[in-house]
Amino acid sequence: MDIETYKNKSRQHLSINFSLTQDYTNQPTLSYALVFPEVRYTYMKALADDWYIGGMFHSFTLLNFPESELTNFVNNSISYTLAQSIGPSLYYQKTTTNQKISFESECQLGLLSYVVRPAFAHPYPENYLQPDVFSPDRDGMMRTLFKGGKLWTVNKIQNVLINTSTAYHLPNWKFSADLAFSTLRLADVKPFSLNQWYLGIGIAYKYKKT
Repeated sequence: MDIETYKNKSRQHLSINFSLTQDYTNQPTLSYALVFPEVRYTYMKALADDWYIGGMFHSFTLLNFPESELTNFVNNSISYTLAQSIGPSLYYQKTTTNQKISFESECQLGLLSYVVRPAFAHPYPENYLQPDVFSPDRDGMMRTLFKGGKLWTVNKIQNVLINTSTAYHLPNWKFSADLAFSTLRLADVKPFSLNQWYLGIGIAYKYKKT
């Protein structure tokens, strides 16, 4: 779901996405299910004709559920990553002279991220494993979960989105074809990478406030 607002040479864009990936492995006895909800928000100002520049905020939760056919499989039943990233965003929009067809492209790059990941081989955040904090019944874990994040830069997390679309405009509607690529790479104790391609069509209603 996407909401765009244009006002006084500024552009705001709110995007809410959800994706589910299953069988994320080539191994015959091990598979993963990835649940990936995310929210993106950008605020941009007009830089020149057809160009906007500004900043983006990206919040996502990555849940990883492994499944194995091995009877002695005792790994965690879930691993997770919670992160909020900020960084620059660049947007380009070109419309034909008859205002019927437009081309749009956007690039986002996360430069600074607050990341929460469990300690390796445990489903708990690292700060929850301290002797004076840990509780077998997980009492207080949610509090330490959100307080136990670390600030990462591009040397430990690479978060990039490139999106292009072509649209046909009617007075109050827009029909579009979209192509997007996103990559997420985590260079921690247990590295992880997720590359996604999106190809789809969309319908948007254009609301003009008078």
